[in-house]
Amino acid sequence: MSKEILFIGQALPEKPAKYPFARSRLYKWLESIEISKEKALEISEFNAILDYFPGKLGKADRTPSWKDIEHNRERLYSLIEQINPLIIVAIGKVATQAILNHQKKIELSSYVGKEFDIPPFGIGKRNYKTVVLPHPSGLSTWVYQKDNQTLLNASLAVIKQHLAFPNQDK
Repeated sequence: MSKEILFIGQALPEKPAKYPFARSRLYKWLESIEISKEKALEISEFNAILDYFPGKLGKADRTPSWKDIEHNRERLYSLIEQINPLIIVAIGKVATQAILNHQKKIELSSYVGKEFDIPPFGIGKRNYKTVVLPHPSGLSTWVYQKDNQTLLNASLAVIKQHLAFPNQDK
């Protein structure tokens, strides 16, 4: 099974949607780089750090711990090897921390807009092109903060570049 893009988020939602990230801005963002929702669903694989809903912590969804990440990274790395994507897209802080193998909390603005050539999760011998997107939830205000739209556009441009010139780094 080969897909061009592997999107990795934090966890599965409490109530599954018709398709991944259906209740978000992700497809609007992809349309800005000429990838329709239908095309995105065709060429992409969607997965998450946790392959289950982690439960609630108060009113919010429970954030996966580093222990959760360590428990799931072998599964995800195996999936990456199986899919062999042109690019991995980490969605949100937790997925970014996990894929870039950063145990401490991160500032998303330090990672969105940049391309990484890394062994995902700090394991394996092969590097994969990786880019970070903020979480596309309508509740997230990250995109509206100063200069963050520019960073988002830079990440989207990296995705577009890898789809336009797929053999440049394989």
